[in-house]
Amino acid sequence: MHIKLIEMRLKRDCLATLGSALALCLAAPSFAATQEADESALDDLDKQLPPPVAIKVEPPGAVELRDAIRRIAVRPTDSYALTDAGYASLKLGDADAAFNFFTRAGNLQPSDARIKAGLASAMVRRENPFEALRLFDEAARMGASESGFAMDRAIAFDLLGNFERAQQDYQKARNYGQSDELIRRQALSL
Repeated sequence: MHIKLIEMRLKRDCLATLGSALALCLAAPSFAATQEADESALDDLDKQLPPPVAIKVEPPGAVELRDAIRRIAVRPTDSYALTDAGYASLKLGDADAAFNFFTRAGNLQPSDARIKAGLASAMVRRENPFEALRLFDEAARMGASESGFAMDRAIAFDLLGNFERAQQDYQKARNYGQSDELIRRQALSL
């Protein structure tokens, strides 16, 4: 008798479970239809939106170099434009181009401290620290702010192995302004 009772309870529970499953199955098409309608609305919205625009990020110095080149094209003897092109080339990491721009500007304005300092910075990047230090001294005598070129002069001292003097210039450069490159260079020097 117990077995019959257990079998009857199992049948009842199975029927109840099947009933719930059947109810879910019957409700599912309406859920699927709702989901399909939502997705079609999103597709319509995607069609209305303009395609995403790729943002072109230029490296530091690119805009400045383009502007300076434009001014040089109009007036090839513009020492300010040549100097700006030299500094933009340094930002872009092209020491040879910077050297050429600063040399041309220096031929036009031999007593310009900003040109001498730029030429010295180009010499550092061309790994000629002796000439760079000579040019940095000339730039300082002409009135260039040592804080403006202190990091490059520190690199020149690093190249010569004079780390104590390099640290003095790194500190001077840090008083002028902070940058990731300055912190990295000073840490390497230590």
